[in-house]
Amino acid sequence: MKALFVAGETSGDLHASYLIKSFKKIDPDIKFYGIGGNKMKEAGAKIIYPYAKIDIVGFGEVISKISRLREARRQISLLIRKNKIDFAVTIDFPGFNIPIARSLKKKGIPVFYFIAPQIWAWGKWRRKSLSEYFKGLFVIYPFEKDFFKKEGINSFFEGNPLVEIVITEEN
Repeated sequence: MKALFVAGETSGDLHASYLIKSFKKIDPDIKFYGIGGNKMKEAGAKIIYPYAKIDIVGFGEVISKISRLREARRQISLLIRKNKIDFAVTIDFPGFNIPIARSLKKKGIPVFYFIAPQIWAWGKWRRKSLSEYFKGLFVIYPFEKDFFKKEGINSFFEGNPLVEIVITEEN
C-alpha cells in the first residue's frame, strides 16, 4: 500500500509525522510519500518536494511562490504516474490542498483531509469542494464533526493532535 501526504507548513509537517507513525503501527509496510519536511522524513516518508518552498504567509507570497507551487503539483503528478497511490491525506493548507484533492479524485485516489478548513468560522464557500473532493475529514474540535455532517460532509473526530503532542511531550 502507498500513501501520499501533503503538508504545506511546519505544523502540517509535525501533524503528518504523528499520523504516519500511527499508520505504521497498524501496517508497517505502507510506503509514504509526500510534500513535507524533516518531521515527515523522520517518520518514514519519502519527501518528493520540501514544504518550505511553498509555505505561504499572506496573499502577497502566493505570487512570489507561484512557480514553486506549480513545481510541487508537478512532483505529485510525477509520483502518481510512477506509483499506484492507494490513498492521500492532505493536512491543513487549504489553498493548495483543495485543488490537489480535486486532481487526485479525478485520478480515482481517495483523499482524506486532516485538520480540515474551519469553514464554520470563515470560508463557508469551501463546503462544496470539501464534500465533492474528500472521502472524509478528520476534524480537531468535537463540534466540527456535527457541523460538517449537517453540511453533508463525512467527518470524524478522534481527538485533537495538539493535545496528543502535549501529552506525549510531557511523558
